[in-house]
Amino acid sequence: MLPGVALDADVSRQWLALACGFAVILGHVYPVWFDFRGGKGVATVVGVVGALEPRLLLPLFSCWFIVLLLTGYVGLASMLAGVALVVAVYVFDAGDTPLLAFCILVTALVIFTHRANIARMAAGTEHRARLWLFRSRAA
Repeated sequence: MLPGVALDADVSRQWLALACGFAVILGHVYPVWFDFRGGKGVATVVGVVGALEPRLLLPLFSCWFIVLLLTGYVGLASMLAGVALVVAVYVFDAGDTPLLAFCILVTALVIFTHRANIARMAAGTEHRARLWLFRSRAA
């Protein structure tokens, strides 16, 4: 039998899972087949977080939805949802260093990928989401 990760007791399963999750996110943000130009990684972050710690989806989605309703900016909602993810891990899992490090790294990546959105928001040229809930029916 060949030695491998599954047999090595010294390899932390949690760090390994988080590293694989981060690799998936990086692969979606910088895909090899599309000249390293991909999305912003938010949907992939949601998928990875949902697979690794589903209970963290509640603060993530709650923050995203509230910020979107208040501001109309999807990018801002995505970035602040990442911050809420870090806060939730810090508050609820204070001793979970690998998960906290992963969430901080992922939030930094999401903010980095939204730097053009940040510049447009500061300039006042960023488009707002038109929420069907608040549209006038008279139009």
